Amino acid sequence: MAVPTLVAKEIVTRFGFRAIRRTDDCKQQFYGITPERKLTHPAVVAITSDARDRLFANK
Repeated sequence: MAVPTLVAKEIVTRFGFRAIRRTDDCKQQFYGITPERKLTHPAVVAITSDARDRLFANK
């Protein structure tokens, strides 16, 4: 089964799976939803800022 690289080591350790291949073709999306119009939590601000920089880096 396909698992994100971020958790692959844990999957191997916890469930005894073994990695047979890696690919960059699979993507995963995360969404941050907040009722606030302005982001105030420092972690959320850092994540969204980094995502915005990466998204618009090629434009």
